Amino acid sequence: MSRGVYVTPDAIEDEMYYMQCKYPKIIYSHETALFLHGLTDRTPFEYSATVPSSYKVVENISENFKIYYIKNELHHLGITDGKTSFGNKIKLYNVERTICDIVRSRNKIDIQIVNESLKRYVKLKSADYALLIEYAKKFKVEKLMKNYMEVLL
Repeated sequence: MSRGVYVTPDAIEDEMYYMQCKYPKIIYSHETALFLHGLTDRTPFEYSATVPSSYKVVENISENFKIYYIKNELHHLGITDGKTSFGNKIKLYNVERTICDIVRSRNKIDIQIVNESLKRYVKLKSADYALLIEYAKKFKVEKLMKNYMEVLL
């Protein structure tokens, strides 16, 4: 498949899975996590991933991925297991962390995606508002998150 990643000839190519096998510090986030959690219908043009700020991203990742950097101590916050469209297990951020990420990066993401995902989040039966605010405090977007939630709820 690529250097250090091998598959059988009859295997279906699953780039998300292979990239995470090769670069385990990549955690799928932002638009990609929104799509995988069903909070947007837009298929991402490129995969979004978060890495610790101390991680050096190699060129072939940065060409195919939208890379976000985060402090090392916040990198593992909210990691959960997910599945690619081919059914392979990958690591991505949970719904609450993803919502905080898109609010934090709202100037780099299409405003329609931000609005749609927030509206879908408040309709989730599994939404954990306490966890959302806890994450918002850690990412320093608590006031902004409360404003969004007041309007939507």
